[in-house]
Amino acid sequence: MSSVLGAFPAIVNRSVLSPLKILPKKFTSTRFTFGDSADPAQDSAASPPLFTSAKVSDLIKEVPSIESYSPHPLLPLGSLQTIYSAFADTVQVDVVHFKRHVLLLPDGGTLACDVSPPEFDEEGDGKRNTVVINHGLTGGSHESYVRHVIPPLVAAGYRCVVVNFRGCGQTPLSTPQLYSAAKTDDLRCGLLWVTKRFPSTSIVLIGFSLGANVVAKYLGEEGANTPVKGGMVLATPFDLKIGSDALASSALYDRVMSSNLTKKCAVHSGTIALDPAFHAPLRRLIDPKKYAAKYPEDVKQRGVKPGSLKWVDDTLTRLCGGHVAPYGGFPYDSADHYYTNNGSILLLDKVARPLLCLNSDDDPIVPMSMLKEAEQKVKKNSNVVLAITPGGGHLGLWTSPAYASKKETGPGAGSGTKPVRWLGPVAKEWVKAVFDAAEADGGKWRETTDLWSEGKVREVHDVEYDVLCEEEVKPFDFNESNGEEDAKASKERRKREAKADAKALKDELPAGLGSRLPSRVADGEPIGAKGVDTAGTTPSAVSSQGTSRQNSGAATPASFSSAPSSSSSTTSTTTKPVLPTRMAWLLTPLLPDYPLYHPLKPDEPPAFPAHAERRLKGTMRQCVSLPQVGFLELPESTRVAGVGKIFQGGISIEGLGTNVKGERVGAGEEGKKKGVWAQWKGSQPGQGRTVAGL
Repeated sequence: MSSVLGAFPAIVNRSVLSPLKILPKKFTSTRFTFGDSADPAQDSAASPPLFTSAKVSDLIKEVPSIESYSPHPLLPLGSLQTIYSAFADTVQVDVVHFKRHVLLLPDGGTLACDVSPPEFDEEGDGKRNTVVINHGLTGGSHESYVRHVIPPLVAAGYRCVVVNFRGCGQTPLSTPQLYSAAKTDDLRCGLLWVTKRFPSTSIVLIGFSLGANVVAKYLGEEGANTPVKGGMVLATPFDLKIGSDALASSALYDRVMSSNLTKKCAVHSGTIALDPAFHAPLRRLIDPKKYAAKYPEDVKQRGVKPGSLKWVDDTLTRLCGGHVAPYGGFPYDSADHYYTNNGSILLLDKVARPLLCLNSDDDPIVPMSMLKEAEQKVKKNSNVVLAITPGGGHLGLWTSPAYASKKETGPGAGSGTKPVRWLGPVAKEWVKAVFDAAEADGGKWRETTDLWSEGKVREVHDVEYDVLCEEEVKPFDFNESNGEEDAKASKERRKREAKADAKALKDELPAGLGSRLPSRVADGEPIGAKGVDTAGTTPSAVSSQGTSRQNSGAATPASFSSAPSSSSSTTSTTTKPVLPTRMAWLLTPLLPDYPLYHPLKPDEPPAFPAHAERRLKGTMRQCVSLPQVGFLELPESTRVAGVGKIFQGGISIEGLGTNVKGERVGAGEEGKKKGVWAQWKGSQPGQGRTVAGL
């Protein structure tokens, strides 16, 4: 009752007085905190240097759209704004097209970078400025808030690149390592690729929610040593511990975010389980109630509510959310240990680029207590400004068409009563202000921040990797009792799918190569099975620890490396065959004392045909000072994660193992098959679909 009464003034102001245009300006004005207002007595030597001659208080004057915000009258509260974000269909409002690039990383991970618009994806074009975007928890380039900011940026002439977290955005997980609020190295890998493909391009970063923490944390870690000109972060959970405590008091958001992340882990559980150390955590994660009933003392000792987002972080994220030493700080002792060491608030005073932090005062996930703490940090750094809007929720910021300009908010957004987002013009104006200020200073510090200056990056040639069907990754057995039965069923399923794969492969490969496959492979028999000719194949050497794999030393068939992409392949039938989803697996160790993982065990032959024909080589560009940062760009012929495809944001890329919601799909009688999560979810009460926008 008290919470309803407390919200009553906001409801009256935003639903009644604002539409009548009699609401005092102070109730719609954005509140700013600048580093310029820091105590003059502070030690100036401890503050980061200004990147441009213009202070952030000057730059913010170039962003008139940020000065005021009024929530849509029907969405006066932060919770309503947040919930509406999860269900609003804006695919045909913010129409965005991407071209996908896929990178294989030095630890074996897979990263997808989506460039928008595709016509700005011209290799070597460094004259056009670039905006690099990080999405929120379990999101991707499909998210509505990501798609919303891109059209105005593109209209201003900027190229946009969304760096999807590993395992997100219809990207397969190819190592037992996830992403997290702590992990900034994947962003570094994306930036390294951007600066290679578009030399001399100027870059500004934008981050949302979890991605906002990653962006702010990265800028604090790098200080003055980044090629990035500036950044903008939205709905940043600056202090992860405060955020976790706030979520604990909100059953709705805690349950939804926990379900989203649990689903993501379940979909990729086959890869995560390649490390036997994660078998027990996966089972604890997927059925917390069962675990709590079986081990009540352990749950009591951990002090974490089963089924909460903190339960996910305490069970799995703290263990595999990033690199282990010496390449990172994982694993952590507990979720609290992970939280207290990785909030971007710890590094706000180290940021040496113009950074706009935009938050709402009624965000149900990022409470005002956290923002008050952030304000104190911002006051110590003249490069950072914190802007707090009166309303907007978490990544909502919905307003009425009458309040927003039709020109700035997209097709069909300037009329009627349907809520439209307010954020686009703000992002465009801030990004332009940062680029203009950096250009006015003549590329200050360009030489010291060039990632590709002499000696910073090495090229490792003939790096081997193989490309396998996604079905080679065996589903993890969440039920310990029926493992034998599941393994048998899985083997039969994989054999059936091998037959379909064999035909698709013969149609896909260049003329002549398909005829050189072993005869029984063409019928879908596994290579290495009894009676199958395996001449020309080389078994890969795998280390004795788990399923971690070392360099196989196999040669690369030149015939496959020149294979055309699936988009250009022809078939002899009128119906194009459903081609199997592909995953790339690194074979050449590039990080000392860091194991590589692979779905095939030493004594297990591939279940799918032409394994040897899919073993390839490429060049890995690797940072000398941070060897975990680098990339090997996969060619379109590998078909991994939709590489080379042009697609519309918000609509699933066809032919991949997951859809845009993160649900497992694949070839089958009806074009879909149930995955691990779907099978498990069907027997569990209260497990809904993935909720977007968080």
